[in-house]
Parts: sequence; C-alpha cells; structure tokens
Amino acid sequence: AVVPEPPGPKPFAPPGVPPTLLGREDDLVALDRLLAQHRHVTVLGTGGIGKTSLALAAAHARRRAQRDGVAWVDLSSISEPALVCAVVARALQLPEASGDHQLSALVAGLKSLDLLLVLDNAEHLIDEVARLSSAIVTGAPGVRLLVTSQVVLKVERERVFRLGPLAIPELGTSA
Repeated sequence: AVVPEPPGPKPFAPPGVPPTLLGREDDLVALDRLLAQHRHVTVLGTGGIGKTSLALAAAHARRRAQRDGVAWVDLSSISEPALVCAVVARALQLPEASGDHQLSALVAGLKSLDLLLVLDNAEHLIDEVARLSSAIVTGAPGVRLLVTSQVVLKVERERVFRLGPLAIPELGTSA
C-alpha cells in the first residue's frame, strides 16, 4: 500500500544524496551530538579538508529531526555581503525585503519554522553571516544553524567543531 503524502508544504531537504564519508564516521557522530545540543555549530577547518561533505552528511542525517527539515544555502558564489539575507530568504522560499529591513524580515519569516539551516562556505562573508547568525539564534527559536567556514564567527552561543585532517591508517591496514 502506498502511503499518501501528508497535506501542506513538504519539508526542506539537503541537496543530492548523502555523501560517502571515509574516515569521518567519528566526526559525523560528534557533529550530530553537537547539533542536537546546541542551536549554532560552526564546522571550522582549512580549505579542502571536507567541511562541506561533513556538513552535507550531517544535514542528511538530521533531515527528519526538525519538522521543516534542512535548508541548504551555498554562499560560495556570493561576493556582496548585502546579498546574504536575500539568498537565504530565496532558499527558504520566504519573501525578500529590501534595504535595512532584510534581516528583520528574514528572521520574522523564520520565526515559525523548525529546521536546520546550513550556511556553507561562510568565510568570505564572515561579518554578515555573524550578524545573521546572531539574529536567527535570538529571534527564531526553532531554527538550528550549521555553518561551514575557515574562520570562527565569534558570536554568542556559537559552538565550534574543529575539523582536522584525516588520520593516517596504521601500517598494514588494507585499502
């Protein structure tokens, strides 16, 4: 028997399929534990170390933990800090405000949601992402944040998950 979809909007979902992580299983468990306990977690690490892959795996693992799912926002292609709120609002299918009202309108739209919001590649927009993160944690109690960055946001209630290099397998370990 086919179970019909529940009425109403479908929850947000992270993009693609969960990535296969090699050597990051313990990191995924630790990150999931942090996300369950804290509303804002930043995955910190150098470029190319696997922050996005780990965040994507965590997003897929937690997609049913929040009523409205997981919204994924890739910030890598944005160069103007003033566009961050608009891009996040668009990803969440919320109305976009203009000028000085963007942040307050975005937080107001998030207030009724229960979701994990992932902001990927935040380092080049760190001041604006920090401002947005603080406003969301203060004004949208059902929203959890997962940020990937090469630098810490340095905001209240941020928990940092430092992602280090993969361990070298012991001598004699098979491929």
